[in-house]
Amino acid sequence: PGNLIYGNKIIVFQCPDRNKNNPTAPCDTNGQLWSQGNLDSNGTVLRLYNNSYYTPNGNASILTTQNSKHVHLSDMCKEYNVCCGSTANLVPSVTQIITWGKELLNM
Repeated sequence: PGNLIYGNKIIVFQCPDRNKNNPTAPCDTNGQLWSQGNLDSNGTVLRLYNNSYYTPNGNASILTTQNSKHVHLSDMCKEYNVCCGSTANLVPSVTQIITWGKELLNM
């Protein structure tokens, strides 16, 4: 059935395409997407859902290679059945990130 990737916190501190000429460029992950899920280079179906994405502008999206368009997380579930239940958020404080780490390590 493929690999399930869920319940994660993904934090992006910088966006590689963002610069002084394009200060609001989206923070994207590139992916080849099909209706049954997105496939890695080995043909394995990845099921992404219920993840929390944190970016400088809270605008996480995926750049699709099918048509080179940026698809926001809120539309990924409707269009590709991927990232259902996932959220885009602003980058949290360092204190919050440390708290999450301590919770993960049961400290």
